[in-house]
Amino acid sequence: MIRMGADTRQCPKCNGQMAQGFVVDMGTGDMSLGPRHVSKWAPGAPVKSFLFKTKVPGNSLPIGTFKCATCGYLESYASPEFASKSQRQFSLRALFIAVTLIAVALGIVVTIIRVAG
Repeated sequence: MIRMGADTRQCPKCNGQMAQGFVVDMGTGDMSLGPRHVSKWAPGAPVKSFLFKTKVPGNSLPIGTFKCATCGYLESYASPEFASKSQRQFSLRALFIAVTLIAVALGIVVTIIRVAG
């Protein structure tokens, strides 16, 4: 049994030191601006969804990955303990969307007031 909470371990291929990390799922869109998530493991075969391309079941698990500093070997595990530990970070994209929606709403209100007045 592998102890999941360990930050480092020994590589099964070359006996080098392995460090814990994670695989970044870039989501859709531009590699620098798109949403970034910790990859998750889901049971069963993928099921296509019309809007979201692939349905993700509620019992999916975040994936933690260990990388060997010597040979680069990757070893991954799916466990709840690999979930993000911090609060949701500030998103410039979300701010831009919110400001745009507010501007559109204000534009509509101003137009209605001008037409009614």
